[in-house]
Amino acid sequence: MGIWNVDTWKRELTLEQLKHWLAFYRVEPFGNDWRRTARLAVTMAHAFGAKVSTDAEEMFIPGFDPARPTQTEEEMLAELAKLKTVQRKAK
Repeated sequence: MGIWNVDTWKRELTLEQLKHWLAFYRVEPFGNDWRRTARLAVTMAHAFGAKVSTDAEEMFIPGFDPARPTQTEEEMLAELAKLKTVQRKAK
């Protein structure tokens, strides 16, 4: 929400704004699991001194390819099928 100080946030947030945020959270709990995991990965990378841009979350999401940023479900399954452990379990 762009406010890092919780006390400031509590003073400035109106009840109407809080209701909107709560409604939004019910629909989309502040990002999906992969997005939250990617955000954590970027944060940890920074904490350990890696030179990773702050907008590098996409790199940590499955299927990342800078030339082709999206991947269909069929493409994901085809990639998984290439792994020997997945092939053994599928048979």
